[in-house]
Formats: sequence, C-alpha cells, structure tokens
Amino acid sequence: MKQTSAAHNELARFWPRGSDKARQKLEKTGMATWRKRRYRLGANEKTRGRRGAFRVLKRSAAAFSTALLLLIFASPLDFDSSAAAEPVYASLEASCKPARLTADRLVPVGRTAGIKIYADGAIITDFSEVQTENGMISPARDAGLQVGDVITHVNGKAVASSEELIAAVNSASGAVDLTVLRGGQTIRCRMTPCKELGGSKMRIGAFVRDSVAGIGTITFYDPVTGVFGALGHGISESETGALMPLGSGCLIPSTVTGVHRGEHGAPGELVGSFDLSRDSGRLHNNLDTGLFGVLGAGELYPDLLSAEAVPVAKAGEVKVGKAEILANVSGSTVKSYEIEIVKLLGADKTTKNMYIRVTDAELIEATGGIVQGMSGSPILQNGKIIGAVTHVLVSDPEYGYGIFIENMLDTAYSDELKNAA
Repeated sequence: MKQTSAAHNELARFWPRGSDKARQKLEKTGMATWRKRRYRLGANEKTRGRRGAFRVLKRSAAAFSTALLLLIFASPLDFDSSAAAEPVYASLEASCKPARLTADRLVPVGRTAGIKIYADGAIITDFSEVQTENGMISPARDAGLQVGDVITHVNGKAVASSEELIAAVNSASGAVDLTVLRGGQTIRCRMTPCKELGGSKMRIGAFVRDSVAGIGTITFYDPVTGVFGALGHGISESETGALMPLGSGCLIPSTVTGVHRGEHGAPGELVGSFDLSRDSGRLHNNLDTGLFGVLGAGELYPDLLSAEAVPVAKAGEVKVGKAEILANVSGSTVKSYEIEIVKLLGADKTTKNMYIRVTDAELIEATGGIVQGMSGSPILQNGKIIGAVTHVLVSDPEYGYGIFIENMLDTAYSDELKNAA
C-alpha cells in the first residue's frame, strides 16, 4: 500500500532496503507501523550511514519534542470473490483457551499513545554477503542461523541490544558460541565472524534489529491494579511476521494532528505526534491479543485514566446489533461513535471475534470509517466494554474486525503482570 503522508516521508529514511515489501508484510501481520533500528554487521558505507542517521535522530529527541509518525494498524486482505459474504484476512488465528475474567470493571480509554519497545536480544531480519580475501561469505547463514532468530548471548554473556552484539563479536577472538531463541525454543550454535576486505572490524553477514517505536490506541485501564491493554493484536517483526520479543518498553503521550480518509481499496490513516522526552508506565507483554503493561498513579493521562470504570462483558453477553467505539481521531479528544456488530465469529479465534461496521455519519465523514491507527479503540455495548477494534477491510473501510475483551483479559492478567502490578 502506497503511503503519501508527510509522516511517511519523514520515516522513509529509516526503512530498510526493500521497504515497500516490508510494509506489505507489515500490513498483513497485525502490527502498527513502527520506526525501526536496523543494523547490518557486514554492511557497506551507505548502510552504516543509515545507522548513523537514526542515532542523530535519537540524540536530537529532546530538540524534536514531537516527531511526526503514522498511527497504523493491520490492513488485512480484500474480499474473496468466491465467498462474498465472508472477508478474507491474513491468517492470525490460533487456539484460545476459555478466558478467565479477573477484572469486573475497567476504564475504556480510546486515547492514542506513543509506544517504545526494546527487544530482549538482537533479531536477525536478513542476511548479507561479506567480501573477504576468500570471497563472499555470510558467517551467520553458514552457522545455521535463520531470519527471525533472536541472539540473546555471545560466549555466555547476555546481549540486550544490537550495539552489545556488535561489541561482543568484535571483542572475541575467533569463533563465538551463540545462544539463540527460535520459535520459543533455545538453541545454540557456533559462528566464526570474518573481516571485511580492507576493514578492521569483525562481521557476521546479517542485518539485526533490537527496537521499534510507533503510536497505537489504549483499550482499557484497570484503576485497581494499574494494568492496561492496547492495540488488540501484537507488534510483529515486519520481515518475519513473528511477535517482537519484549525486553522492555514504555508509553509516551501523543496527539492526533491529521487524518487521511479511507477509500475503497486504500485504507486511511491517522497522523500524529508524540513527546519523545516523556516516558510513562512499563510494558510487560507483547502477545497476539495485544500489548500489556502497568501504569502508575498519575502517569500518562491522569484525567482520562481516572474516568469512570464500566462493567466488563463476557463473550456470551455480546449481541449482534448496535454498539459504540471510543476513538481519538483529532487532537487529544476521545469521542463515542456508533457502529454495528454484523456477525459474531466466536471466542476461539485470537483477535477476530466479531465482524463490525461503522455507521456513525460523523466518523465516516472525518475518516471514511475504520482507519489505520484506530486499532485498540474500545468497543462498548449496553454500558459494558466488550472488546476492541483490530482490523480494517481494505475493500471497504466502513467494515472491520474486533476482539472480545475476554480474550484480551485472559492474557492481560498473566502472573507476570499480576506481580508487576
């Protein structure tokens, strides 16, 4: 999907090579559009220059104060002509055990926030060839590493970032032993870095990434525990589609500065800014059902988070018919907009539990319907919070999908978050 906003132009310098393809993968895997830190161990001068450009932006964060970004979420596939009644989306479903509701009342938020995530290690996103005296080689690929692998240790020492991986590789002499996370399993392999012809530093012949940043919508806040949930889907690594392994992260206040209306075949988008100097809360889980963490009293948006809590609906209480969403499509204002729940698809799907349609004339006039950036907007029915918006239908932006709040809460109240709260 072609992006034409000023925010996209600002971000273009930081997209990796083959960015159009990467964005297409991103749109099908349920993540927001994120600015990425990408390093190439074994790169040419042009690629190293990209790395430097990102660092300049990072060092200048206080001066920039508000950095223009897109507020993006998943853009699933179009209608399948063979089944006109059922929209076809990129497959994200997985089995979901029955939810256990551990919160009776939640504050439905609907406000956007900047999100910063740091991976627990260095993620391999691609391979490159290093020119050596013996020809072109890729030590990482030759060692059996795969795209999507997360390097967590070098010679038994933890590496939490791309910089730490670079330092560990260059401080070692000869082969190195790597600890790698792959598909939830830990494996070990041995790799022999090499020197680039005419260079002095060791290379492994791989692109790696350790963090992402962007803006999404907060779905709920629990005033009792401080637990919050956002997006209604996970943040995925764009090249692989795998969930980004979460080491740490936080939220940042944001403001919506503009809207590009959605059209048939061209999803719209919100454009926003956030204050890079203000960090709030702690992120703990990046899961298929959303992004979850804990906010302290008075953090982020004190007035909004202290708003009245509403009852939580179980999946069986959700009905086909009228409902409403809370969305932030202008400035810092959160408003209620009418929608219709067209069809219930069951709680056994991870993120797409209901098929929804925007019916509010004001929202359609402003955005064209569901636009990229509204992912996570809470859905309410009969005075209860029942779920969140997760997807937009490319062929018709008035239609999309939503997740049941039950499915979000099942993972939001993990033991890790309970302990953090």
